[in-house]
Amino acid sequence: MFKRNFRVRLMAIFLIITLIPLLFMGIAMHYSLHRYLLDLYNQDIIHRLSNEIDTANQWFQDRIQILKIIRQGVQLFENQSIRLEQMNKYLAKQRENTPEFFNIFFTLEDGTSSAALESKPGIDFRQRPWYIQAKEKGGLVISEPYDDIITGEKVITISLPMWDAEGRLMGVIGGDLALESIRAIIRQINIAGKSQHFVFSEYNKILWADASEEKLLGAASTDLERLRNNPGTFAFIDRDGKSMMATYMKMPATGWQILIYSDTEDYYLYADKIRHIFYGIATVAITLMLISVFVASKQIAQPMIELRDAVREVSLGRFDIHIQRQYHDEIGEVVSAFNQMAATIRRNYQSLTEQARRLMEGNRQLQDMNIELELSYEQLQDMNMELEASYEQLQATMEQLNYSEQKYRLLMENITDLVWVINGEGRITYINDILETMLGYKTEEVMGQPIQTILCPMHRYEGCEDIIGEFQKKDFNHLDLWMLAKGGQNRLIIETSTRKIYQDGRFVGVQGIGRDVTEYVKMKQEIIRKNKELTVLSELSYSLTSTISNIKIDVLLKNIVNKIVELMDDVALCTIRLLENEKELVLKASAGSLEHLITRDAIHIDRDGMGIAVKEKRLVILNDLDGKYISPYNKQILDTGRVNHVVLVPLKIEENVIGVMAVSSETKIEDSHIHILNSLSNHAAVAIEKARLYGELKQAYFKTIKALVVAVEAKDSYTQGHSVRVSQYASLIGKYLNLTENSIDAIQVAGILHDIGKIGISEAVLTKPGPLSEEEYNHIMQHPTIGSKILDPIGLSREIMEAVLFHHKRYDLDGYPGDAEIEALPLYAEIIGVADAFDAMLSRRSYRKPMSIEEGIEELKRCSGTQFSPKIVEIMEKIYKTNRKALRDIAKMETERAVI
Repeated sequence: MFKRNFRVRLMAIFLIITLIPLLFMGIAMHYSLHRYLLDLYNQDIIHRLSNEIDTANQWFQDRIQILKIIRQGVQLFENQSIRLEQMNKYLAKQRENTPEFFNIFFTLEDGTSSAALESKPGIDFRQRPWYIQAKEKGGLVISEPYDDIITGEKVITISLPMWDAEGRLMGVIGGDLALESIRAIIRQINIAGKSQHFVFSEYNKILWADASEEKLLGAASTDLERLRNNPGTFAFIDRDGKSMMATYMKMPATGWQILIYSDTEDYYLYADKIRHIFYGIATVAITLMLISVFVASKQIAQPMIELRDAVREVSLGRFDIHIQRQYHDEIGEVVSAFNQMAATIRRNYQSLTEQARRLMEGNRQLQDMNIELELSYEQLQDMNMELEASYEQLQATMEQLNYSEQKYRLLMENITDLVWVINGEGRITYINDILETMLGYKTEEVMGQPIQTILCPMHRYEGCEDIIGEFQKKDFNHLDLWMLAKGGQNRLIIETSTRKIYQDGRFVGVQGIGRDVTEYVKMKQEIIRKNKELTVLSELSYSLTSTISNIKIDVLLKNIVNKIVELMDDVALCTIRLLENEKELVLKASAGSLEHLITRDAIHIDRDGMGIAVKEKRLVILNDLDGKYISPYNKQILDTGRVNHVVLVPLKIEENVIGVMAVSSETKIEDSHIHILNSLSNHAAVAIEKARLYGELKQAYFKTIKALVVAVEAKDSYTQGHSVRVSQYASLIGKYLNLTENSIDAIQVAGILHDIGKIGISEAVLTKPGPLSEEEYNHIMQHPTIGSKILDPIGLSREIMEAVLFHHKRYDLDGYPGDAEIEALPLYAEIIGVADAFDAMLSRRSYRKPMSIEEGIEELKRCSGTQFSPKIVEIMEKIYKTNRKALRDIAKMETERAVI
C-alpha cells in the first residue's frame, strides 16, 4: 500500500522533515524557558508584594489624615468654647463615620478629656505613653501594641499634638486601631499560599509575629539584619531542614519593618504549573502539526485524484466533463491537455447530434406544409365573410361619432367654465367662447398662439419656473392659474384642472378647464388679513392688560413693535420712545429691517418731527418727507428710499404725553391700520403707567422692610448691615440659579427679614462678648420662630415664611427649630442659610476675627452635604470663580472687614 499510495508517501516525508527538528528544539527550549519563567515569576511576586505593602501603607496614611481632619474640628470647637458633651457627640459621630477607629479621644493640657467611648473616671490621660510621646516629639506618634484600659483589647494608638492659634500646645488627640484588624491587613501580604509575618518597630523591636516560639523569634531577628540591606529580594533560608523563602519590606507611614516567610515548595508550585502548561502546549502543537501534514498531503494529492475521476467520467460517456481548478505546475499542463481532449470529443459529439436533429426537422416541415395547403382554401372562405361584417360595423360607428360631436359642441357652447387645449408645443388649438367674457379676447385672436399670451407674465408659481413644461409632466387639480385680461389692466385667478392627451400611446397635448375664482381668493385673503390683525391685537391686549409684575416693561414695548412690523407688510421701521425731562425722547423699543440705522441717543423734541406729536398731543401723518422733516436723527434712514410715509402716535395718560410711537413705511398706511395704532398706543401708555406705579410701590415696600431691619440690627453693632448683605448674596445666588424675577424679589425680601425675630431677643444676649450659656443659647435659637409669628399676619408668601423659619435648619435637617418636622429643606431656606452663614463668616464678632472670602468659600465646601446644600455651595463656588468682584462689593457694604 505504501508504494501504491502517493498520499501516504507524502505524509511520511513530511513527518520525517518536521518532527525530528521539532523534537530537538523542544528539549533545548525546555531548559532555557524553565529558567526564564522562574526569573519572571520572582519579579512578578516582588512587584505584587510592593503593591500590597503600598496599599497597607496608604491605609495607615488615610487613617492618619482622618485623625488630622478631626483634630482641626476639635481645635475649631475649642476656639468656639463648645461644651464637653457636644465634643463627645462630635467624636462619637466621627467614630461612626470612620469605623476603623476603635476609639477617638483627646486630652487637653489642663487634664480635660473627651472620647467617643465613655472612659473610666479618675484616669489622668496626660500620664499615658501616647500623650507623653506626642507631646515630646511634637508630631505624629504610633504606639506599640498594648491593652486598652477600657475594653482590655489589644490596640495601637495614633496620636497627634494640638496647637492653638498662637502656637501653644493645647493637648493631644488620639485614635485607637484594633491590633487584630491591622494584623489582618498585614497577613494579606503573602509570597505564596499562607505566609508567616514578623513585624518589627523602626528600632528593631519585634511588635508581633505569626509564631510565638523563642527560637523562631530569635531567628527572625537574625534574618532581619541580613535581609535589611537587600530589600525587594528573596533569600533562601534553612529552618530545621525545611527550605523557606524570605523577603524584607518596610512601611514608611509607620516605620515598621516586616519579614515575610513562605514554604519554597508552595512558592514553586505555580512555576511547576506553568511548566506543565508548556508541555501541554507542545503536545497540542505536535498534534496540530500532524493534522497540517494530513491536510497538506491531501491538497497535494488532490489534482491527481481529480484527473483520475475525470478520465473515468469520459470513459462512461460524459463528454462535458471539465476540471475547473487551475494548477501552475507540471500537473497543470496535464490537466490542461485533458481539458482540451475532452472539449474536442464534446464538439465532435455535438456536431453529429446536430446533423441528426436537422434531418428529423426537415422531415417534420414537409409534413406540416402538406397540412397547411389543405387548410388554406377553408381560411379564404372565412375571411370573405368577416370583411362583409366589418363594413356594416364601420357604417354604424360613423353614425355614432356624428351624434357625439353634435352633443360635445352643444356642451362647449353652453358651459360657463373656460376650456382650452394646447398641442405639444404649447400653442392653443382650441378654446371656447367664454374666453371673451372672462378676458376680453375673441377666440380667433388667440388660436394658434402660445398659451402664454393669456397668462400673467409677472406671476411666479411656487415650486416651478416653467408652468407649461409642468403641464406636460403631470396632471393638475385645482391649480390657481393667473391670467391677464386684454389690455393688461386686470389679472384674473382661474382655478384650473388639466389632463394630458395621448394618441396611440403618444403625448400630443394638454386639455384644461377652469373657472374664475378671483373674487373668492380676494375675500379669502381679506379674511386671513383680518384674522391676523385680530390675533395680533388679542395677543398684545393680553400682554398689556396682564399683571405688570409678571413682565418687564421693556419686554412689553418690544413685543408691541415686533407685532406691528409683523402685522403691516410694508413697515420698514417701528420705534417707541418715552419722554424724559419733558424735552428728550429716549429709545425703549425698535423693530424692522432698518432697525440697525436708528440712533440710540435721546432725541430733543425741538430737533425732530416726532416733537410735533409731543407738543400738539395728537396723531401726526407725514406723507411728504421733504427737507422740513429731515433731521440728523432720521437722515440715514430716509436716504435708503424705503421710507416714504410716517405715522407718529403720541402715548398719553389723560392729557399728558409720555412718549411717541413712530411707524415708518414705504407705502401709505391704511386707515384701518392707523386705527389699530391708536388703540395700541392707548394700551401701551396704560401699561407704562402701571409699570411706573408698580415700581414705586415696590421700592416703598422694600424701604419699609429695610427700615424695620435697621431697627433690629441697631441692637447689635456687630450685625449692622448683615440683613442687607444676606439679601444681596441670596439675590445673586437666585440669578445664577436662573430663577424668575418674582422669585428673586421674594428671596431678597426673605434675606432682609430673616433675622426679624431678634426683636424678641434680649439685647444683653445679642451683644454678649463671651460664650453664651446654655439658657442664653436656647433663648437666641427662638428668633426664627419669633420672626415667623411676627410676619404671619402680614400675608407674605409661603416661600418667604419658610425661609425665615428654617434659615438655621441644616441640609441634613439638624439645627433649629428642632420641633419642625419637614422631609426636605425648602429651596429659599437653603439659599438664605448659605448666604447667612457666609456673611457671618466674613463678619467681625466680639469673640473672633473675620474670615477672608477665600476662607469662607472653603468652609462652605467643607460643610457641603451636611450643614449646607451641595447645589447652593456649587453656585457660590461658581460665583467666586467667575464674579469674585460681586462678592467683594457685597462684603464691603455698611461694614468694616479686617481681611477682604
